[in-house]
Order: sequence, then structure tokens, then C-alpha cells
Amino acid sequence: MTNIRNLVTAMDYHKDRTVRPFIMITLNNWKDFDDFVYLSLQASSLNYCAYLVIFSKNVDKDLMDVCENPKANYFHLTFNVKMLIYCEKKNNHKVNEWYALRDNETIVAEYATWSHDFKLLTSNGMPLFARRNSSKGLHFKVATVGTDAVQDHFKDILAIVAKIGDFRMDFSFEKSCGAYTWTGIMKKLANNDVDVGLGGFGVTDRRMKIIDFSMPFDVSPAYYYVREPSNRNLQWSTYYEPFERRSGCFLIFLIASTMVFVASTMLYYDKKLRKTVPHRGNAFIVFSGCFTDVMAIICKMPLINFTNISSIRIAYVSLHVLMFVISSAYSAILMSRITIFKPNLPFSSIDEFLADGTHKLSTVKDSSYFEEFTTSTNPKVQVLRNVMLSEDELPTNPSDAVKQICSGKRVVLYLDDYTVRREVSKYDCKLVGFERGNRINVAFAFPKHSPYVKLFNHG
Repeated sequence: MTNIRNLVTAMDYHKDRTVRPFIMITLNNWKDFDDFVYLSLQASSLNYCAYLVIFSKNVDKDLMDVCENPKANYFHLTFNVKMLIYCEKKNNHKVNEWYALRDNETIVAEYATWSHDFKLLTSNGMPLFARRNSSKGLHFKVATVGTDAVQDHFKDILAIVAKIGDFRMDFSFEKSCGAYTWTGIMKKLANNDVDVGLGGFGVTDRRMKIIDFSMPFDVSPAYYYVREPSNRNLQWSTYYEPFERRSGCFLIFLIASTMVFVASTMLYYDKKLRKTVPHRGNAFIVFSGCFTDVMAIICKMPLINFTNISSIRIAYVSLHVLMFVISSAYSAILMSRITIFKPNLPFSSIDEFLADGTHKLSTVKDSSYFEEFTTSTNPKVQVLRNVMLSEDELPTNPSDAVKQICSGKRVVLYLDDYTVRREVSKYDCKLVGFERGNRINVAFAFPKHSPYVKLFNHG
């Protein structure tokens, strides 16, 4: 038991702790009431504790009227304060809860009934933010970045929460999310100039020291993106790729063996070929004639002087069938390689990107992506920071980041997959993610210790 004014130190002790003490305060007169008002002004916030405030039966009529029907926000309450009020008078068993949406108004809601055996019988048993699921038309000041497709998506999510929570939104626009407390939306949040920050805020440990976040409403992996070359870069070697080394060597061996077999057979039957082979005994003429016949078969051309030697006919027919099968398979493989085109990327990993040296790294300035490179102690990430564009060259929003790489600038873009897919549809280019980075948790941002964070989480 202690004096009301002595509670300030105890309350601030629990500011950043998970355990919340329960404090019961009895008000017997106006002095006690004024002491509690003083306490609410001196403590950094009443939200770190739970309270039961009893206006005793000894208070005068005016103070009892304040208990039953408060005309102002005497105790500087907020939306998420946990405070029960009991007005001790005859035949009154109701226990109300007090909270506030505005500085000059206290909302009174019936919470429970105090039974004769000193038990609290709750009216509906609902949790705190199920009971306080409406902000009663309160206007929230929302700061956002630009009006691109991604921001419109975030606004759609916010509009759903606003409909559930019954609040209105007044938008203001900034150039960027901002770097910590001195630029952009971060500055406005740190100074309590706005109620909500809407900019695809990635949740990071460093930011959480300055502002609060709702539960993430989007989790998307980030990738390193490079622009896919517009030309297909087909080389002459592409036409030879369907043949593996072994199959190509076997085919050459088969054709050569067929030519040798046919030429040897023709020379053997030289006497029978006097009419078709004008220079008898000339092996070169025989081999050149065989070469012409075999190439004609490969090119699917008709043979003009087809021999009547059965063994050669069998060889030629067999070669015809074999070349038909081989050409069909070759055509199928070649068409699949051309149709299912694998882009000729300048690199396919971070190590190759660093070794290449022709591109710079880009990301959104002052974003959580940018923070990964400026705060990390990982040696590889620090090397990537050295090849990043200067801060003056970095884009300030996702739309400009995608526009930068699609305009032909030799950069590798580090951004989350969802944003890239939404933004790249505006431009005639295709981006290929060649290596995966960290997962990005996207959430609404609030001033530190904002009373409305749990309202958004509940919505």
C-alpha cells in the first residue's frame, strides 16, 4: 500500500516489460482524485499496468457524478488502457471500463457485475479489442509514399481495416519511407505527426526501437533481379547442341562406315558396274559417287542412278530409315531448345555478379532492403554495399526502382518478389531473379507506444 503520487516510479519500471502489474486505487475525496490526475500526467503512460479504481462511498455528490458520467478525459486515457471503475454506492453492482479515443472524451462501457461474494461476473466474456472494435469514426492521419500500384494495394488493405474498425483516413504523401527519424514518413512517425505510416514498411530490429508495427500483413521473399536480354542470342552452335558428343561421333562413324562399305562393294563388283562407272578401276570416282549418294540420302534427295546390287540397296534403304528417325529426333530437340529459351544472363549468382564488375547494385533508398546492407556485419553483404549505387542515384520508391532497371541501366535490383511482379507489368521488360535474399515482413507503422496497434491487429 502506498500513496498515489508514489506510483509513478513503479509504473515506469514496467514500461518495457511483458509483465503488467494490477493496481487498485481508492479515491476518497477530491484530493485523491487530483493526485491520480497528477499521476496520469507524470507517468509516461498508464498503459503499462491494469487498474481497478474505486470511488468510495465517502466521496461527495459531484465526485460521484464524475464517476458515473465523466465529462472529460480526466485521467488522460488512451484507446488501449485497461482500467475498471467502480462507483461504490447503494444498490450499484456495475463495474465499468474507461478508455478514450479523443483527448477530451472518456468512453464508459459496462464490463461486469460485482456479486455479493466479491466476484466479477463479466457481461460477455469477450477480449479487450473484441469489445473495443470500433473507433467511432475517428480520423487517422496516414502518411504514404506515392500512388503506385503497390501503394494502392496497401491502401486497399487499410481500407478493409478501416471499415472493420470504423475509422476515417486523411492521407498525406511523402517522397520516401525515410531514414530513421530525420526524413520521410519515419520522421513524421517519430514526431507523432501522423497516426499510421503506409509505405510497405519492412519490419527490422533497428526500426522497432523508434516506431511500432502491426502484425505483418504480407511476407514476401526478396531476390536479386537482373534484366533479361531482349534478343534471343541464338548462336550457330545452337544447331549442333541437340547432338551429344557420343551420338555425334557415332553418327559420323556410321556415315563413314556406310560410304566405305558401299565403295568397297562397288569396287568388288567392278565388272558389273561398267555401264554406270565410266572410269574403271578409279577408286576416287567410286568413293566420290558413294559420298554423293550418301549425302543425297541424308539431305532426303532422290538417287538418279540407283544400283541394282542388293547388298548396296539394303545399305541405302537402312540409311534412309535411320536418317528419317535421326532427323525427326533432331527437329524435335532443336524446336524445344528454341521454343523453351533459356535467357543468356550475364551472371547467375552473387559471386558471378561481383566477379563480373559490369553492373551496380540498386534498391529502394532508406528502405528495409537498404538497411540490410548498411547495418549488416556479414562480410559478403558488406562487399555488396561497396558495389551499390551512391545514395543520390538510388530510387526513392519501388516504382522508380523497377523503372530504373527496365530503362536499360546496368544494375542488379534487390527487391521483394510481390513488388516486382506488380511494377514490372508497366514496362516492356522482363526481370529474372537469379538469387534469393531474405524474407521481408511488411506491416503498418505507428508512432512508438501507439494505442492503436492492437486495433489494427484485431481488424
